Amino acid sequence: MYKCQICGQTSEPRQPSHKLVVETRPVRYPTRKKEQPPWKVEPDGRTKYKIIDHGGMGRECVKEITVCPQCYGTADIENN
Repeated sequence: MYKCQICGQTSEPRQPSHKLVVETRPVRYPTRKKEQPPWKVEPDGRTKYKIIDHGGMGRECVKEITVCPQCYGTADIENN
């Protein structure tokens, strides 16, 4: 059992809950050098280190709430 963080009602036993993301933030992931060395074998038999993970940009969850199925179906919350 849980309490819905939108409507405030307590759920029935064994009623499924849903996580709703209400706030996100942009994040930049740096290049991971030598995290797991990906060695590339050249045609002449030599090995060469090659960076595969160049990092990038994405979004992280800042805040999420537990809601009932009815509120989850009607939720209209815009991520920041």
